[in-house]
Amino acid sequence: MMRLTILILLLAQIAPAASSAELHTDLPKALAEAKAHDKPVFIYVYDSI
Repeated sequence: MMRLTILILLLAQIAPAASSAELHTDLPKALAEAKAHDKPVFIYVYDSI
């Protein structure tokens, strides 16, 4: 039960940051912007086959 509570609190802290994320469709531009930050940046690449 304690682990579930910690997980819920952690997700509640992360949710606002994730909802304000910008969508980039140009991968080289997204990589350049990611390198310019001092913090880790998550880049999700979607490839439809």
